[in-house]
Amino acid sequence: SWVAYFQGPRCVCVGKMADIVQKNLEDMVPELEDLQQNGLFSKVEIKQIVKSRTEYEYACQRKSPNKIDYQRYIEYETNLELLRRKRKHRMGIIKLLKSDYESPRRISQIYERALFRFSQDISLWYQFIDHLESRGMIRSLRKVFPRALQMHPRNPQMWARAAAFEFSRLQDVNSSRILMQRGLRMNEDSRLLWVAFFTMEIRYIQKLLARRETLGIAAKPFEDRKEREFLQGALPAAIYRNCIGRPHLRSEVETHQDFLRNIPKPVPVYAESKGNTSRRIVSYRDHFQWLRGRVLEGLQDSLGDVCPEAWVSIAVHAQRQGERKAFAEGKHVAFEGERRAMVVFEESISALPTAQMYLTYAKFLRRRAAAYPFGHSKVPIPAKRLLSLCEEACIEGKELVNPDLYILWADTCIRIGRARKALEVLKDATSKYKSSPKAWLMLAEVYAKLGSGGLGAQTVVENALECERTLRKGLKNVPGDQSADLWIKLLLTLTACTTTAEDNKAYTAYKEKIRATYVEALNTPGVVCDTLSMSYLVWTVAAYSANFQMIKTAVEVILHVGAKSTKLGEKYPDSNVHIRCLEALNSSKCSSTDNAIMRIGEIAVERCGKKTAGIWLWLARWYLDKGNPAGAAKICWRAEKCLETDALRKNFLAEYRAMTS
Repeated sequence: SWVAYFQGPRCVCVGKMADIVQKNLEDMVPELEDLQQNGLFSKVEIKQIVKSRTEYEYACQRKSPNKIDYQRYIEYETNLELLRRKRKHRMGIIKLLKSDYESPRRISQIYERALFRFSQDISLWYQFIDHLESRGMIRSLRKVFPRALQMHPRNPQMWARAAAFEFSRLQDVNSSRILMQRGLRMNEDSRLLWVAFFTMEIRYIQKLLARRETLGIAAKPFEDRKEREFLQGALPAAIYRNCIGRPHLRSEVETHQDFLRNIPKPVPVYAESKGNTSRRIVSYRDHFQWLRGRVLEGLQDSLGDVCPEAWVSIAVHAQRQGERKAFAEGKHVAFEGERRAMVVFEESISALPTAQMYLTYAKFLRRRAAAYPFGHSKVPIPAKRLLSLCEEACIEGKELVNPDLYILWADTCIRIGRARKALEVLKDATSKYKSSPKAWLMLAEVYAKLGSGGLGAQTVVENALECERTLRKGLKNVPGDQSADLWIKLLLTLTACTTTAEDNKAYTAYKEKIRATYVEALNTPGVVCDTLSMSYLVWTVAAYSANFQMIKTAVEVILHVGAKSTKLGEKYPDSNVHIRCLEALNSSKCSSTDNAIMRIGEIAVERCGKKTAGIWLWLARWYLDKGNPAGAAKICWRAEKCLETDALRKNFLAEYRAMTS
């Protein structure tokens, strides 16, 4: 019959599979006997090991095994090996046992069987290599790397790792070079491989220099010019030149930065003081100064006319070089490094006169100026240069100026006590860049602190009013999706003014003004700010003493529901805001509270119920507090149906059970 037709071959396959599994288990017998004889595992534990291995063997020998079957088998054997080693150490067994080499060999065999089926899985190759390296199986590694590279020739990480193995573990620099060159033929645009080749050659030079130190010939001049050039980094420099010969790599500043990052730092040279054991740095020895200079020149030639970050890297190098020299000579470290960096930046704004380059230089000067104690008598050199730089940018043309440069300019003026100049700068910024929220915000802060005259002579109320006028003017010009910070500053200003109210009438007027401002802010198209929403909710509860009607109105505005909202259909606040709104409604004791909570709860689960369990848990807890377990059970049933991932459902059920237990 057709049933026998299909069952026959399957029985033959099952029989073959059972024979293979039985053969593999029989090969484990000497090891298991050794474990039992040495007392590492009991007879019961040995039986359990055999049972577990049988299950894993059948899972791996079936017709279509999954990768997870092999990984579980490997995990089991790895944990078993860790347990065996701990017990051996605890029992004080020093001699080598049969299980000491059988267990790593078995894990390697499982990896081999897995890779026979899943050779295209690069992560499995990495796991196998990690296992071999952790067990020190050098011979196996020498066979595995060629196979891995044959299967994955387009993987730069594998080429770099194979070369690192040859260089570090086998001490074979020629083989590692061959591997790097072959890898670069296959992956010539791989930045990782070029940098790895560069780093490997530097490590080799370091080994040769250390050898000269050990032999006592470090100070001896080189007899051969080629040897001198090689030890200075001629080969790494050639690798760098070949790398940046590729236009794709040449145009990336990260490429040059990676090369610079892998050049060793200068080594300090110490001198012992007489009668004192403490050591003092007298100089720095930089074996790779020439190489570093070549990389910096390549960076400047490649990107000096297009990329400000290139000049930042060059300036940082010059700054560190100046600091090291000043430290060795006993001079002021910060001044010398600062001076050298400023020289580089001066060259940068000549070679790359763009707004971004001017801003980058200004940020550096601002950081350096912040390290000085500011006073009205003496202005630091970086602060002076920052002021003159901003003035030069304004004179040169509008294309060299942006709002951030104006803000740095005004901030520096305030710190050195030139408030009037700061006001002039910010007024100029807000007139040229009316849609910049940062400029309006800083101008308002200056008014709030110093007044319109810049001397702080006005009263607090007058300063606040001037600040409010500035912010409202800014809100008319700034797009809604960028105006959240301006609204928050305006509301903070209005809230601070309530402390100056002389009577209840004035306080009530301020309160109504704040409420109207909150409503206006949250109904402004484009404004979605959870901080603003939370602030409105907290303020409403505190200002109106848990008044249900006022809280309900605030919730409708915040969540964009009801007649008070003009933003229906826009992006809604997150789940935390919805939960806080439910808590605020629950805090007001009123006959209509329950209906409002159920209504807002339905809106909340409709918007956020698929991606978060917090709203469901809050509603379930609310029903339980109301003495309605049936309502909580219904919420639980709906949550299981609505939550979109198994992890969310599992976490929800765990917390729900803890809540109801």
